[in-house]
Amino acid sequence: MRLDARAAALLAESKIMVLATVRADGRPHAVPIWFVWHDGRLYFGTDMDTVKVRNILERPEVVAVIERGGQEGASHAVIIQGPASRIAPNALPTEALAAFRAKYAWDPARSRGATALFAVTPRSLRAW
Repeated sequence: MRLDARAAALLAESKIMVLATVRADGRPHAVPIWFVWHDGRLYFGTDMDTVKVRNILERPEVVAVIERGGQEGASHAVIIQGPASRIAPNALPTEALAAFRAKYAWDPARSRGATALFAVTPRSLRAW
């Protein structure tokens, strides 16, 4: 998906996105989480024993919102919808791994504990 320069900068610079998933009973679940954008995909990692992981494993469709607001509200935003797929740490592209290290000083491939990594391939992407 092609991004304009403003949307690309927002995805590169923002450190937090809000990830929305759906619980088994249909209720929404939204949480702030770290992410990186690389080569048209959104990557994130989280502890395996979380509500969002249980939701994704049952219903993989997610919505991610990344925004830079001002006093009047969201002045720049990117909304990504698509399926989240679990990936192995060694399947994370080298550039995405480097982006996690640069943004957060975190290496998801060497994370202690049960970290689940996901990639979202956008089905739709809106930016303003």
